[in-house]
Amino acid sequence: MSAPTLTGSSDTPSGRIWIIVEGPDDKNIIKKILERSGLTQDIEVRYAEGFANIPQTISQTARYAAGILVIFDIDRDQIEARIQNLYHSIWENMLKENVSIERMPTIMFGYIIKFLNRRKEIPLILYPAYIPDDFLAQPCAGIFDPLPATWPHGLLDLILSASFDIVTLENLLNRRKIDLDAAKILNKICEILVLLQRQGISISSAKLPLSLVGALTHHYGSLGVVGSAIVEAMSEEEFQRRFGTLVRLVQWLKKQAQSPKEPPSS
Repeated sequence: MSAPTLTGSSDTPSGRIWIIVEGPDDKNIIKKILERSGLTQDIEVRYAEGFANIPQTISQTARYAAGILVIFDIDRDQIEARIQNLYHSIWENMLKENVSIERMPTIMFGYIIKFLNRRKEIPLILYPAYIPDDFLAQPCAGIFDPLPATWPHGLLDLILSASFDIVTLENLLNRRKIDLDAAKILNKICEILVLLQRQGISISSAKLPLSLVGALTHHYGSLGVVGSAIVEAMSEEEFQRRFGTLVRLVQWLKKQAQSPKEPPSS
């Protein structure tokens, strides 16, 4: 499926920060992260309908944007190679716009898109949503634990790891007024995942475990709906651990749209 076509209509606000993600579940989760952080004004979140369509979506978006942040899934063992491939695809798609793309020396995976015939330049930041090693441990008796390390990483994996936090589970249950012990729910999640593995059922991504968390806490709907509920349920400490850097990047892009400043430390 091709990337959505963007035009200069009222559906395409100019002068805003644009956040581009891969799919609709990612969009719902990012919007909830922004809402929790008080970052909803002058920000548009669009999904590119898959990783392959990100370069085309950037090309269509850049002419209207004050800055662009791209959030995408990634294989944790091939981060730099995937980003380099994405960068070259972006550059090829932007050729017809008569632009140059330069590295931003003070921020990782940051670039400046310069429109040579319009006296305009905007920051572009590529943000791979991978999981640090200390987020990978899962409390499932060592059986489920190794699996997340083999998955392509993305926002759903960060959300799943948060759902195994007792405080997050308690808050999810309280939202639905369910009088159950969070530790017992966690044990039940682990039991089901282990049973599925023993039955030879492949768990190749965060999608099935996340759906299970939603069902057992009575949060139904798409993974974006379940993920958004988990974002709301996180403690502030857990939220900052997972999304603090992302939030600071958005804050910097908004400030940069007003007046250039030094980028934040990652």
